[in-house]
Amino acid sequence: MKTTKILINYLIATGTLLGLTTFFNPPTTHAAGTYHALAVKRVNQVPIHWSGENVSAYLWNYHLNHKIQRVSALGNITLYANKVLKMTNGKKTGIFYYVTNDKGTVKGYVWRGYMVKGELDPGTMPNTGGIPNADSDELENVEGYKVGSDRYNEEVAYNQDASISNQFKAGIGNNIMHIGAQLHRTDPTNAKLSTVPYSHFKFISNSTKPTAEQRHELVTGKLSFYKFVKADLEKQGINLDQYQHWYIGADSTPIYKAASKTKYYPTFGDYTIALLSPQYKSEIEKASGPQN
Repeated sequence: MKTTKILINYLIATGTLLGLTTFFNPPTTHAAGTYHALAVKRVNQVPIHWSGENVSAYLWNYHLNHKIQRVSALGNITLYANKVLKMTNGKKTGIFYYVTNDKGTVKGYVWRGYMVKGELDPGTMPNTGGIPNADSDELENVEGYKVGSDRYNEEVAYNQDASISNQFKAGIGNNIMHIGAQLHRTDPTNAKLSTVPYSHFKFISNSTKPTAEQRHELVTGKLSFYKFVKADLEKQGINLDQYQHWYIGADSTPIYKAASKTKYYPTFGDYTIALLSPQYKSEIEKASGPQN
């Protein structure tokens, strides 16, 4: 019996009993307050990349008390997880990856919540927040901005608004037109709307809110914002082609997956289109200021 116990202890120590030491419990000795691993699982170069949703994501040293590098500063690269660790400092516990790049020049520990499994195609950007049908220019415009911030939302909505102004080819785009549409969408009673040139604007807004199914289709990209607006205008009996020589602007609430966690989710599909007859050309030019 004594010989058997000695053999088992030897097998555990060498890792033979667990088979290539896929899992092991690290030593229990550690400094008070610092992070240490409760359990470790070895994995074989699992490709992962930054989700892009938090610019404060860092690579850390083992004890998670020293920042090595900001993950966003690494660029659009794929990292590879070699270990998955359950770590704690006695108060907080989380799952972390030990990662390296393909050349082994980047190494560190990163919280699992900041990463997404899978390879990132060279030169592409992480789709921060889950913007439906986002192109490379749109992803570049939101890079570095926190998901849900004012600037992030402005960039997302800008592309939606442009799809109305450009694809309908209803008239001449102008920033003052966008401002008027924004004023009306957020507060139709705004006193500024009674002043020139806004007082001459014609406003069109969504007739009904999208259904739960339409909200899902919008956020997943199955239904484009352009097609949603076009169908809603047709329901109202409006054809923007009759405004081909008018000034046009649009404003809408941003649509992206993570917006379901913000105040914008209940307003998915809200939009306002502003139109101005060309007879007011001088007023719109005056309001726009000097043109370069």
